[in-house]
Amino acid sequence: MTPLPCAPLLSLCVPTYNRAGLLDQSLRAVLGQITPDMADLVEIIVLDNASPDGTPAVVARARADFPALPLRALRHPQNIGPDANFAAAVQQARGDYVYLLSDDDILLPGAVARLLALIREHPGFDAFCLNIRPFITDPGEARPPLLTLTQDAVLHSGDEALALLGTLIGFLSVIAFNKSRIASKDYADKVGTNFIQSFFFLDVLAGGNGFVATSEPLLAQRAENAVGLNYFRVFVTSLHAVLVYAEETGYSRAVTHRIEARNLVAVRHFVSSVKLHGLHAELWPGRRDAIRRLFQVYGFRPYLWLGVVPLMFFPAALRPLIPKLRGLLGRAPSSAAEGVAHASRISR
Repeated sequence: MTPLPCAPLLSLCVPTYNRAGLLDQSLRAVLGQITPDMADLVEIIVLDNASPDGTPAVVARARADFPALPLRALRHPQNIGPDANFAAAVQQARGDYVYLLSDDDILLPGAVARLLALIREHPGFDAFCLNIRPFITDPGEARPPLLTLTQDAVLHSGDEALALLGTLIGFLSVIAFNKSRIASKDYADKVGTNFIQSFFFLDVLAGGNGFVATSEPLLAQRAENAVGLNYFRVFVTSLHAVLVYAEETGYSRAVTHRIEARNLVAVRHFVSSVKLHGLHAELWPGRRDAIRRLFQVYGFRPYLWLGVVPLMFFPAALRPLIPKLRGLLGRAPSSAAEGVAHASRISR
């Protein structure tokens, strides 16, 4: 009988659907970092959610170009939805730690080696956060990281970790986590929430067994790439459910309320991108639905009714006047991209 290979230290899992071109770039950025001495420490798993495009060919070419690396590909016979695909990735992972990498994000050079070094330096820690640098077209763009840290943050409290992550708790590629912390849990009731990974992360961090966030950016996050969703259903209603779960799990209400407030600022950036710049209207479900969802979460909070809702009524016919008005006020041209990147911090 052939003995089973030893379990790796880290499983890099890439759930994907219908993004062959982006997957190719993301996958090769990972594979190009894995040196021969890492081959026994890392496994790469691509979970194809029945993509109708050229995803299987992308994976086949990657296997051919990197034959010595442990790359596994699993393809569902039919699309099971993103949450179920993320859960399948965790189930398939053999590593002590699991890192769920979005198929449109890019691990920056040296990220895999740095992550492995952190895991070995801090055995038994709950999770490791790879600081994130957003980008739109070029992952090498010199943008500031989303977490402003002068040195690596080493924390031993779930509340401290959640407070540091903030709305990033909703981002798929934010942390590599200790699989043993959730091995006995069933997340079937979280399928369809849009944020099953967030429930993984909250349960992992709740133990307070150690969390590290890197000061240097190790991941390039592709902004302006959300498609096929109702923005307010996902980033208001569903994210609120995640934060309610956090409180039920024992996280501080003060922390969750701060995150909710920061998220409302991100919502305003999104509304601005739609109403003032005519971007991302495909994510806009209609004003009535949006206001209803915002009221259910934020009630009569002044920032909502004075800073967000009035902006929802801005007439598209007045958009051409915005640059002239800003010029009269002596302000630099606004960047819609920056606003959407801010909102994208809670990503797919």
